Amino acid sequence: MREVLERQRRYVSQIERRKRIVVPWVFCRADDGEIRNYYTAWRAACQAVGIERIPHDFRRTAVRNFERASVPRTTAMAMVGHKTESIYRRYSTPGTT
Repeated sequence: MREVLERQRRYVSQIERRKRIVVPWVFCRADDGEIRNYYTAWRAACQAVGIERIPHDFRRTAVRNFERASVPRTTAMAMVGHKTESIYRRYSTPGTT
């Protein structure tokens, strides 16, 4: 993941230098525009590597990993977008993916 993000940062930096602007997004279109709907890009990326996943599939994995790493619950909840502890607990159920 780090390698992917570093490569993306280099790509966006090239756009920033070429256009002499600041691009406030990690992922953007080649014309520096914001990606408003990432599902098309997500599906293309998954197809390119031969997997079938939806972004939501990784939420439970993230919660499980936060729990294992002893990340404070409020921090973990903010990172995955859970507004209530009851929802967070559903995702942190032991023995799930």
